[in-house]
Amino acid sequence: MDKRDTVKLIFLFALTYIILYFLPAIVKPIESFFDFFPYFNPIKFFPTHDWGFTLNPSMLDYTFFLMPLIGFFFIYLLIDWINDYFETDFAKTIYFPLLFVVLSFIAFYIQLYWYYSNLASLAAAQGQTVAATDFFEFWGVLRDSAFLVFIFSGLAGWISYRIMQKVSEKALEQKRNPVKPKKPEPKPAEKKEETFEVKLAQT
Repeated sequence: MDKRDTVKLIFLFALTYIILYFLPAIVKPIESFFDFFPYFNPIKFFPTHDWGFTLNPSMLDYTFFLMPLIGFFFIYLLIDWINDYFETDFAKTIYFPLLFVVLSFIAFYIQLYWYYSNLASLAAAQGQTVAATDFFEFWGVLRDSAFLVFIFSGLAGWISYRIMQKVSEKALEQKRNPVKPKKPEPKPAEKKEETFEVKLAQT
C-alpha cells in the first residue's frame, strides 16, 4: 500500500473511532423522541453504552476501546481474502455487509442463549422454573455490549474499503491518465496465390 493510501486509511479509521465514541452521547438525548414510532424505532439499533474514558488506565474498559480496531481492520482485510480465495467479488457488494450483520446477530443470540441457559439450569436446581429467555431482552443487552461496537466498526471497515477503491493513488492515477482501449488491427486480406501448376496438381 502506498504511504498516502496508508494516511487515508488511518484517517478513515480515526473518523470511525471518534464517531463510535461519541455515538452513545448523541443517541441518548434523541432516543425518547423516536418513542412516538412504536412499531419502528431506528434508534433502537444504535449503541447506548458510555465507554467511560478516564486517565486511570486500570479503570478503562478496554473491550470497548479496542473493539473498533478489531472490527474495522478485520472486515477491511477480510474482503480481499474472501474475493481471492473464492475468486469472486461478492465481498465488495452490498450483500456482504448485510450478511455480516445477520450472522453477527445470530452469533450474539446463540452466545446469550447458551450463557443464560446455564443460569436457568442453576435456577432449576434451586427449584425455580424459568426459561433462558426470561433472563435477558436481546436488543437491550446487545445495545449495552461491545459486540454492537464491533458490528458498527466492521460496517465502517467495509465502507472504508469501498472509499479507498475510489481515492487510492492507483485509482486517482487511472482517472488522471485513463488507458485508452486499443483498436483491433484489421486482419490482412488473405492472398490467394494459385498458379497453374497447383491447379494441375489438384486435378
